[in-house]
Amino acid sequence: MQWNNDIDLSERQFTARLIIQRSLLRGWRVAGFDSNPAIIFIYPHPGSKPVKVFSALPPNTTYISAKIARDKHITSELLSQGGIAVPAELLLTEKITISDEKLTDFIDKHTKIVVKPLDAAHGKGITMGVNNLAKLHKAIIYASSNSPSKKVLIQEELRGHDIRIVTLGYEFLESMSRIPPHVIGDGQHTIRELIVELNKHEDRGETYKSRLAKISIDKAEAFLEPGELDRIASSDEEVQVIGISNIGTGGTRENTKKTVPEFLINMAIEAAKIMELPVCGVDFIVAKKPLPNSTPEELQAKVIEVNSCPSLTHYEDLNSDDQLLAIDKYLDYIESIN
Repeated sequence: MQWNNDIDLSERQFTARLIIQRSLLRGWRVAGFDSNPAIIFIYPHPGSKPVKVFSALPPNTTYISAKIARDKHITSELLSQGGIAVPAELLLTEKITISDEKLTDFIDKHTKIVVKPLDAAHGKGITMGVNNLAKLHKAIIYASSNSPSKKVLIQEELRGHDIRIVTLGYEFLESMSRIPPHVIGDGQHTIRELIVELNKHEDRGETYKSRLAKISIDKAEAFLEPGELDRIASSDEEVQVIGISNIGTGGTRENTKKTVPEFLINMAIEAAKIMELPVCGVDFIVAKKPLPNSTPEELQAKVIEVNSCPSLTHYEDLNSDDQLLAIDKYLDYIESIN
């Protein structure tokens, strides 16, 4: 067990690092563990029992709620029953098989589909842009290999902006737009070379331990059309190189707290309540970039995922006043439930 300033912050992801640092500034005792860096014991008061957190997941999150949140199919069913729009989907398991005819009909209806593991996280095992049966079979094998339960979801692919809203104690905390990994062409270098150069930036390193993750060449090659990786991108051309916008795949973030419309915030809070998650990250795909006066009809928002343990880092500057305020609100919350 490590205590207070002896905790090795380099082994912690940024959310855990900031929680530990801000707790110590309050004069709280903190304990960490070598075997699992995400587990933190926080002692807000002398002699008090510790508040036990797993990264941002607080102790009042029930096991069943966290378990359900990891099952994307149950999540979709619960949200849909609660009146929240979700993508159309098919569930594929070892016992639930789907004919090629039905799969083809699903592709034809939605043009492009996304295939993902039922119970993985951080964008693992996801294939986007699937538009034919051969690609679908390959994507199913990839998704299944990344699913502990060997179960796969096949969903309509939604085009638009990826927005995450984080709620805390069933109240709005933060919002950000998650931007897929991309490069900007210069008319001289191939897309592959641009990715390699981008990955050299000091901000890019190990996933969730560096401010930005490196972009995987293998994942870019799988996403792009054959030969595209070695095409010279024209000057100022923006090329998306991975289909998903997860920060862990090398995507970037843009804070949208001041521009997210009220109705979208209310949808996120309602989703958190349905899922019974006191800390909750609700991921939306919306048709266009949200503005404060955007209407439901304009955005056509659908929830694609719910996270019981979302990252609490929502700003490019992780030491900004706004970022630290979000962490302080989290600490106020866990102190209130102690």
